[in-house]
Amino acid sequence: MPAGPPSAKLVAPVGPGAAPDPVSDPKRLAEIDRLGLLEADVEALLQPIVDEAASRLGAPVAVLSVVTTTRQHFAAQHGLTGWMAQEKGTPVEWSFCVHTVRRGAPLAIEDATLQPIVSHSPLIDEGVRSYLGVPLVTRSGYALGSLCVIGPDPRRFGDTDIAQLRELVRTAMGELERRAEQAAGQDPEPA
Repeated sequence: MPAGPPSAKLVAPVGPGAAPDPVSDPKRLAEIDRLGLLEADVEALLQPIVDEAASRLGAPVAVLSVVTTTRQHFAAQHGLTGWMAQEKGTPVEWSFCVHTVRRGAPLAIEDATLQPIVSHSPLIDEGVRSYLGVPLVTRSGYALGSLCVIGPDPRRFGDTDIAQLRELVRTAMGELERRAEQAAGQDPEPA
């Protein structure tokens, strides 16, 4: 097991015909800033939503992650311990949530050791085996991160599980939009 976070560099796929990585889109990154997702005070706003996700899905860990070009930042978390909880994140190349962002759609992983897109991730050695993430999508269509539940054992997720997380994502995005509008001195739009 790794003793702490690495200082690895992100290597993005490049080559002829390679599509631009949505994670690097400057407009998406501007939306992260606009919503203040990397600010410390956002945790208090999002913590009840993350706690509710863990409770509703019976998961030991739930995280609301924000995916940047170099790391996934945990804006709020439930059940994490050790260095990941202290660092409030991991390198982006370890992240399962980065795949949720790139897809812009829910991602369910029953057994991470058998899923090629994440089977290389050191998070498996940290006890991550099952994962369900629903992207945090702005009104303008940018996926900023993921509300996810994680477990140490293989688990099959169904439509009801996805629907529960989608409902909580709508709540989170509504709260974040209201907070951003208030910070900008605008009247919040109804949710």
